[in-house]
Amino acid sequence: SPRSSSAPSACPAHIISQRRNVRWQAPAPPCILGAMTLALCIVGCGSYARSVLKDIHDMTEDVELFYASRDIEKAKGYLDTFGGSGCFGSYEEAAGDPRVEALYFLTPHDLHLENALLAARHRKHILVEKPIARTISEGRQMVQAARDAGVRLMVAENYRFLPTVEECKRLMEQGAIGDLRLIQVQSEAYAETSGWRTSAAITGGGRFIDGGIHSVDTLVRLGGLPERVYAAVPPRVLETGEGED
Repeated sequence: SPRSSSAPSACPAHIISQRRNVRWQAPAPPCILGAMTLALCIVGCGSYARSVLKDIHDMTEDVELFYASRDIEKAKGYLDTFGGSGCFGSYEEAAGDPRVEALYFLTPHDLHLENALLAARHRKHILVEKPIARTISEGRQMVQAARDAGVRLMVAENYRFLPTVEECKRLMEQGAIGDLRLIQVQSEAYAETSGWRTSAAITGGGRFIDGGIHSVDTLVRLGGLPERVYAAVPPRVLETGEGED
């Protein structure tokens, strides 16, 4: 699956992250077996990274934070604001630092493949924001690179861990609602895109691959992988983005 790739060995330690009051956990890298913390570098010190760090910056028992930006002043600013153990003025410097065990890329979609290949070359575990990549081909290359390097590749997809989704899954598995015949997800909002998200070349599409991917993952979590897929493009409403809205 292009969602994740695991090294052959595993360990019982866990990385625990609080995202929007949702408890997200995943198997920790084998290299920290018995350790209390994961040395994690936040790569890409933009506005979304700030939102994430507001939830996880105080998890010092679980994560030792580093920061990397192409602008060293941004990285220093994040270090001053959220605390941590160090900062870097380039992604390459962060990947090559022996103190860092994993890289969390909060970068535009078109950089995910490049980012993952960089981390894999340096044997660093990889966490990328959703979606994994712009295309299936890019996603598969990322998975293969992680497998070849023996590192973990994960996508920061949190919707499947929402309490409502977990409860739905539990009720379905118990047969409490009978046989599953239909899962319907309806999402309506008026939100114009801006910045790099308006570019189809950068995002790989429009609103569907950027935000709609949450609904896709929820459907897969509840109903499993589809056998057939049908789609229709709705009429355009917004003019700010190149992809579908």
